[in-house]
Amino acid sequence: MRFVVKEVGIALAITVIVSLFVRPTVVVGRSMEPTFKQSDCLLLSKTAYDKEPPQRGDVIVFRSTIKSYDGKDKILIKRVVGLPGEIVSIAEGKVYINYKPLVDTVSLDGETTGDIKGIEVPENCYFCLGDNRANSTDSRYESVGVIKKKDIIGKAVFKFYPFDDVKKIDSRI
Repeated sequence: MRFVVKEVGIALAITVIVSLFVRPTVVVGRSMEPTFKQSDCLLLSKTAYDKEPPQRGDVIVFRSTIKSYDGKDKILIKRVVGLPGEIVSIAEGKVYINYKPLVDTVSLDGETTGDIKGIEVPENCYFCLGDNRANSTDSRYESVGVIKKKDIIGKAVFKFYPFDDVKKIDSRI
């Protein structure tokens, strides 16, 4: 009996400690295709931005102002494109940072839709886009807007499902 109590105690302690640093999440929707597909399972680092700010190319999960069916803030996953103080523009299917074309290495589905004429990203905020730019509700839309650092839940760092595609997540753009 004492052995079982000890084992349960150790398991509980490990669970509590791990939950302070990482969080699992499931991808809902197609906005991050081809990078992530519907029902992919990811691990988020909840402490990734405690000392360093998000960088261009990071994939983040955040609370949005869009409401889900149950009235709660909808959780979204997007890629950081614009950093605080930068001017983000979109014209003719291309993204510009400080009026220079963003060099995308992510294999995107379709062009970046919607024209934006120079939005300056405020301090402690980030301009984020889905990798499936033709099918993503992201910072281009008023319903999402720029993402405040305080609304970031974590940085996607590891894909653990499906099992035939387990991998570390790149911060590439």
